[in-house]
Amino acid sequence: MDLRTARGIEAEIRDRLVARLGPVIRVVVDKHRSQARNRERALDEVEKRLYEALVEAVPRKPTRPRRGAVERRLEAKRRRGARKAERRRDWD
Repeated sequence: MDLRTARGIEAEIRDRLVARLGPVIRVVVDKHRSQARNRERALDEVEKRLYEALVEAVPRKPTRPRRGAVERRLEAKRRRGARKAERRRDWD
């Protein structure tokens, strides 16, 4: 299916689809013995790809760990370091 020449698609949507999927969509389905059933599945797959390409991704909101979580992590690191330091031999 050539998106550039497909009728019934608004220009803005067409540009978004071409940017995400490319100018041509090609779907091959040979799961069933019947050509009609394969054609139905192929059209379903094209519809699914077009829908997924039109969904706008929700922008990620950057977050930071809370102060308590950072302090707990650093304290745990200090304890692990102290435990390992106790295992070291004194070679003097």
